[in-house]
Amino acid sequence: MNPADYEFDKDEAAIAKLERWHELTAAQRSLNQLISLVAGARFARQTDQFKDDPLKRLDNCITLVVEEYKDAMLSNDTKAEGQANRKLDSFKSLRVLAVLVQNLIKENQSFQEYYEN
Repeated sequence: MNPADYEFDKDEAAIAKLERWHELTAAQRSLNQLISLVAGARFARQTDQFKDDPLKRLDNCITLVVEEYKDAMLSNDTKAEGQANRKLDSFKSLRVLAVLVQNLIKENQSFQEYYEN
């Protein structure tokens, strides 16, 4: 193999890893956008400090929605109870995606460390 070919292959691999990293960070941003949409403005603001960790943000949103659900049950507000239940279902689905993205990010963590240095 020609040394120039080796360098080209190495560069292609680095570009592929960079593209993969950009895709993962875009997936994380997309998750945050969906979390904010489902959560609503108030909960989105309350959990904004976790925007770099969608799993932590989801867990905090779930805690907030469970409290909202309890309040709705105590006040016999079936409409609010149904809304909270739909939010919980959506958050559970988003959590599955967040775990997947987080695992992929962990697998690609070494590239991030290389890229940032």
